[in-house]
Amino acid sequence: MNIYLCEDDPKQLVYYTGLVEEICQSQLKLTAAIYPFSHPDDLLENLKQTGKKASQKIILLDIHLTSEVSGIEVAQTLRNLDIDADIVFLTTDVEQMPVAFHSQTCAVDFLLKTDFDTLYEGLVRCIKRCENQLMSKSQTFTLVTTSDIIRVPFDELLFFCTNGKSRTLELHTLDSCIEFKGKLKELAVKYPQLLFVHQGFLVNPEKIKSYHKSKRLLEMCNGEICEVGIRHQKKVLSTLIQKSVI
Repeated sequence: MNIYLCEDDPKQLVYYTGLVEEICQSQLKLTAAIYPFSHPDDLLENLKQTGKKASQKIILLDIHLTSEVSGIEVAQTLRNLDIDADIVFLTTDVEQMPVAFHSQTCAVDFLLKTDFDTLYEGLVRCIKRCENQLMSKSQTFTLVTTSDIIRVPFDELLFFCTNGKSRTLELHTLDSCIEFKGKLKELAVKYPQLLFVHQGFLVNPEKIKSYHKSKRLLEMCNGEICEVGIRHQKKVLSTLIQKSVI
């Protein structure tokens, strides 16, 4: 886990860095790399260079930065760099909470600096949450909308498919269908456990119930059907034999 702090008050930056270290080492007994920054440009540059290599991240961000941009503007840029990072705002002004949560940054928490107990408990909560995500990330699909971050466990994910709309996909789960912008090829690279069965279908092989070879149709565990392309048939058959589906 990587934890990033951005606070332009040098004394507070040292204080928060020490507090996070104490929580990680003494309270939660976990290993985390902590990166303190006093200027948002340095934070953004670091994330551009190395941020995507980190498996899970928390970004603790002061809303009232004295630089040319506000903490909320920095958070909006951060969200474009990394859809999975947990952004947590720190502030002394409770009136900023509605602004922060309507800023389309999908922040996971808002912590007041002025109440130590609440701040400490909030940091513990955020770090625990991130640690849990780290443990389960390989089994979770993350989808970012304009107002929320949706995480779908792979044991509920059936398949992705195109639906005829430009750059638009559908995510089919056990009990829902979610439309979003994306490309199947990009998902296949990011989630190699998924299986291309057709140029328009990317499926979770763990959720295949049966395969009708003559019709080249996969039946998923909830009864939904996915077509299998001719050039994908050999790989599909090999995968299903290994999983004892056929």
